[in-house]
Formats: sequence, structure tokens, C-alpha cells
Amino acid sequence: MPKNEKSRLNDLKRYKVLDTPPEFHFDELTKLASLICDTPIALISLVDEERQWFKSKVGLEVNETPRDVSFCSHAIEQDKEFIVEDALNDARFKDNPLVLEEPKIRFYAGIPLKSSNGYNIGTLCVIDKKERKLDERQIEILKSLSKQAMNYIEMYKKIFEMLHVKNSLIQAERINSALNLAAGISHEINNPLAIMLGKLEILKERVNEDEVIEKEELLKDFSSIANAGTRITKIVKGLRMFSQCDENEAFGKAKFSEIWESILMICEKRIKDKGIDLKIDEYPNILIHCKFINICHAIYNIIINAFDSIKHLDTKWIHIKFIEDLKNNNINIRIIDSGNGIPPNIKEKMMEPFFSTKEINVSKGLGLSIARGIFEENKGKLNYDEKCQNTCFVITLPFIKK
Repeated sequence: MPKNEKSRLNDLKRYKVLDTPPEFHFDELTKLASLICDTPIALISLVDEERQWFKSKVGLEVNETPRDVSFCSHAIEQDKEFIVEDALNDARFKDNPLVLEEPKIRFYAGIPLKSSNGYNIGTLCVIDKKERKLDERQIEILKSLSKQAMNYIEMYKKIFEMLHVKNSLIQAERINSALNLAAGISHEINNPLAIMLGKLEILKERVNEDEVIEKEELLKDFSSIANAGTRITKIVKGLRMFSQCDENEAFGKAKFSEIWESILMICEKRIKDKGIDLKIDEYPNILIHCKFINICHAIYNIIINAFDSIKHLDTKWIHIKFIEDLKNNNINIRIIDSGNGIPPNIKEKMMEPFFSTKEINVSKGLGLSIARGIFEENKGKLNYDEKCQNTCFVITLPFIKK
């Protein structure tokens, strides 16, 4: 057992490679090692606490073996090649079950996989069922293959770290988007809330003045208050739904009209209160197989991007058109605003992750890159129409006929 075993195991764990599926690059190395050394078995073995696990294997069916009978446990204690030419005549291994039983190891040669922190986390090894020797050329090639295997493992770790950073940034964008949504929701709630408070205040004054109120008039006021309360409830429900946007959401069938009703419940009044003319085509009678909340969130953010870009213009409008592609069973959603298009220098970067033209102190929604990723996950597309004289984004989604 290496003296630095605890640190070595921690170093192995940080690569996040244990129990991952087979991969072409590693398999090519073991095939090459087997061919160069003319052995039936070649392995990339990672020595865990109680087992050795094989990231890649040639000529062996099992995925791991116990560490206490492992040849590789001896190899990782060396800083050079570890070679056993005849295990039956080696006191350390002659009674080893891997020697006496399948795979009946007689010859073993292992080169340590040395991490960037200087720990031997495993080996690249070749095994034969008969005693043999390797020449210097074969040993040097094994050393080179071992270094390449470690390079792949280091690259694996870097990719994992990049994915972790990416997922953290995506989650931060989702949180920012939810905060931006919450900040804007007051535009939708203020109007029905004002109706409720206004009606109740008038009724209170009339009651205090002992004014006789006709039953029909009273019922009408109560109906207005109830309708306003229902609208607030729907808006809050929509906000709660949007805040649950999660990449692990399950797919399901959704009415196209319900998607748009959920989106507009959150943003329609906010848009119109800025004097923006919002025109929307009649909803086609279709179903979408999608992650409902994710799709709503992504479309909402395309609309809000349009809103943010034109709200200070003199001419302000957003037109949303639905064009059915019956040949391909796609619905093309064209979100067009009164802007004059996107400048070339921004157009080139706008689909890049985390790119934004908004000021640092301005709350942001989902970036176009994440929105596009959501559409693509739902078998759709997000494109910018360069031919349109105004600013136009086109969302394409597959639909199911009712």
C-alpha cells in the first residue's frame, strides 16, 4: 500500500472517471498496446480503494477485480515499469487466484499512470497466459501509451470542470431570468389589484354612508373583484411555473394555445403599458411534444428581448406570426419587432454562451444561446432572419396534429 494512499485516492476521485462508459480514445490505446506487445490482454486500470476498475480492456470480460489480488496494486508503488515475466515462479504471485484460475496470468507488464499531482492512480498494462519478455522498444512504446492515456484522463477532468462551470453559469442565468420575471410581474398584477382595491374602497364608503346598494349592482362589483382576483391567481401561478424552469423537466404533450396563454399572462400588460402595439396571429389547433415550462421560458425571453430593444423607440410594435409547415409538420413562430435589425458585429456573437448587450446593472433573462439550446432539446430551432427589414427571430418546433 503506498504511503500517500489517502492523498492518492483523493487524486483519483477528482478525475470523475471511475465507472464511466467505454470510450474510443482509451480503447484505441489498449488495442495498440496489445498489438505492439503481442499479448491477448491489455488494460487501462484505475486502482480504487478496494478494487481495480478497467476504463478500457482488450481480451477480458470483467470490468473490475478485487484490489487485494491485483498486479496493478504493486505496479502503482513503482516509478517505472513493473514486469513479472513468470508469475508461477514469483513468490508474490504464485498463489494468486488470478494466476491459478482465469485469466491464468503468467506474464504482466504495467506502466504507472502518473497524475499531474504526481500520484500513480493506475496503470496501462499488458497480460499474457504464458511467460515472456518485452524488448526495450516495446517497453518504451508502452510508456508513451501510458502518458497518452494519462493525457486523456487529464482532458476528461478538464472537460468535467468546464461542464461544471457551464452548468453553474447556466443556472445563474436561469436565476437572473426568474428575478427579472419577478421584477416585471408587478406590471401584470397592478391593474387587477387596482380594480379590486378601488371597488372595495367605493363599497366601503357607500356602506359607511348607509347608502342603499342594489343587489344587481353589488353582484356586478363582486364579480369584478372576483375576476380581478382570479387574474392575479393565474399570474402568480404562471410566475411560480416559470420559476420552476429545470433542465430535468419531463417531456409531455401541450396545446399550442396553452403555451401562449401562459406566456402572455406574464408579459402582455407589461408590453402594452409601454405603448407597444402587440399583434398575435390566431393560434393553430396543434399539440407540441415538449418540456412545457422550458419552452414557455425560452419563448418568453425572446419576446422580452424584443420588448427591451424597442421600448424606447418612437415606433414600437411586436408582431407574432404562426406559419404551419404541413409538409414537415413544423410550426414556424416569427417574432418580429419594429427595430431595424441587429448590427453585424453583434449578430456574429449573439448566439454565443452568456453574450449580452445589456448593461451590467440591468437584470438579464436567458441568453439566446441557452434559449436556442432549449429549442434544440425540444427538436426545434432558433434562427435570426437576416432578410427581414425589421428584427425577426424564427422559432421552429415540430407539432402533432390534433
